[in-house]
Amino acid sequence: MWIINMLSRKKEVSTMDIMSTNLKRCLTSYDVTLLGIGHMLGSGIYVLSPSIARGTTGPALILSYLIAGVASLLAALAYADFGVRYPRSGSAYSYVYYSIGEFWAFFVGWNVLLENMLATAACVRACSAYIDSLTGYVVFNGTRAIMGEFSTTDPYLSEVPDFLAFAILMGFVIFMTFGVKTTSGLNNTLVGINVVVLATVVGVGFYYADFDNWKYHENNANFVKEDHPEFINGFMPYGISGVLQMYFADISSTSGLLEALKFHQAYWAQYIVSAGALAGMSTVIMATVFAMTRVGYAMAEDGLLFTSFSIVLNKSQVPVVSMYVLSLLSAICACMLNTEALVDMLSIGTLLAYMIVACALLISKYTPLDVVIELENSSARDGPELIDSSRPSTVHTFPEDLQISDGLHCITVMNASPTDLHGLKPSFRFLRQFLPSSYGQRQLVVVCLAITFIATILAAFIVKYNRYIANGPTWMVYLGWTIASISVITIIICGLLIFAHELPGNSNFSNDQYSMPWVPILPIFSIIFNAGLIVTLDLITWIRLIIWLAIGSAVYFGYGIHHSRLNRKKK
Repeated sequence: MWIINMLSRKKEVSTMDIMSTNLKRCLTSYDVTLLGIGHMLGSGIYVLSPSIARGTTGPALILSYLIAGVASLLAALAYADFGVRYPRSGSAYSYVYYSIGEFWAFFVGWNVLLENMLATAACVRACSAYIDSLTGYVVFNGTRAIMGEFSTTDPYLSEVPDFLAFAILMGFVIFMTFGVKTTSGLNNTLVGINVVVLATVVGVGFYYADFDNWKYHENNANFVKEDHPEFINGFMPYGISGVLQMYFADISSTSGLLEALKFHQAYWAQYIVSAGALAGMSTVIMATVFAMTRVGYAMAEDGLLFTSFSIVLNKSQVPVVSMYVLSLLSAICACMLNTEALVDMLSIGTLLAYMIVACALLISKYTPLDVVIELENSSARDGPELIDSSRPSTVHTFPEDLQISDGLHCITVMNASPTDLHGLKPSFRFLRQFLPSSYGQRQLVVVCLAITFIATILAAFIVKYNRYIANGPTWMVYLGWTIASISVITIIICGLLIFAHELPGNSNFSNDQYSMPWVPILPIFSIIFNAGLIVTLDLITWIRLIIWLAIGSAVYFGYGIHHSRLNRKKK
């Protein structure tokens, strides 16, 4: 039982602890906004688009953007809710640590580190490819002539070591050592350049659009006539970057937009796009290294990673050890692995983080805090006593909490009556006869979310392998439809059970400026959406994730659980 308590222990919510940091708070709202824009307008357009259009989606790339946009929007709403309440470095890692527990926080943080390292590696490889393309592949050909090629049978290794990508990343890391404000100034300038160039890309792309590129070339297609309607229904034109300019199978997986413009001999636009691509990818590299460094720093500060990762440079207040070590690992990946291998691993870490953050948000919303102390008079915060015994006290009792006030100070004690009315909304109180006589809202939400996740995975598997099921025996078809139907009904029931309960009024801080709208509907949709997308990933991606998690488990159980900051607080 003690091990469960160790794994589920949470960081205490303290205003002083949340706001204190060894890092310099110097970014304005404008800087943070442009940092986010720079993170978005780079790798997705210049790195992922060519690779995915060539190998996965073809002309349906715009549809994949719409799906990813919905998942990202729902996740952004949840992240913003947590960001207001817990303004700490670490992002999803810190949010889960405060709301669910230490083990899940380490799980999320470890995956976010992998995601950011691979994203940085993929971006610097694309940046290297753009520069090399402008020089006529002098770097690639020269490296191959000197060192030869890696094994051409390995689908994950680069053809030749990409030393240019290694040098580019380490150059950015050295620059970022000078401080956040310096990095932010360069980022703001590059984002402005990137926005202008993207407008040019859209115009040039439509000018050279060829609508014949919207369809599959039947002479090269490996499907029978009966399958044609299915392929037509599953297609969506992509008309901004490159698919309209050239046949998707001919797109370069690293410098797709550049090659598309070269294909049409638009050399003037080629150099403009190259400038924008380099500017956009530079902002992504800086933003991703920034995020990766802060996650490593936050985990080390909590004792879950080696304490050297929390060392901050005095002059620039940058966690230099975390930045250099993680960036070095990312640079090695960029040097040795090809872009496709890096892209394949990106999605699963992001989707898992999105899903767990949505779960954490729901759990925290339906979990009244154990003890919240609120001082109505801020000048009394320095006083030695919270309640003045000389003043008359009043006690107010509400479902699931107790408030004691002397008119100057207020103490709110939560969970005073965890079973009172079960927290059900008035219109759903008839459900009391079907529910256990004693339960907490947190436990109910956790169980419902676990069942929802399993049901979504089952339904998504049925959809993914629908063709094989439909071509199988009759019993398999009926079994598939039965499992899918039961899964959908189960998801609806679990969602309604959560919706039937009132949100505890004390689950959030009273000074929150933002809260995710339509709770619990939107978080549940986010969980379902991301769980469904996870099923679409290849088996090899799951194998890589399991290996990474095995390494993380060794780090946590061998080091983190014993050196956790919560251990020191307990002592």
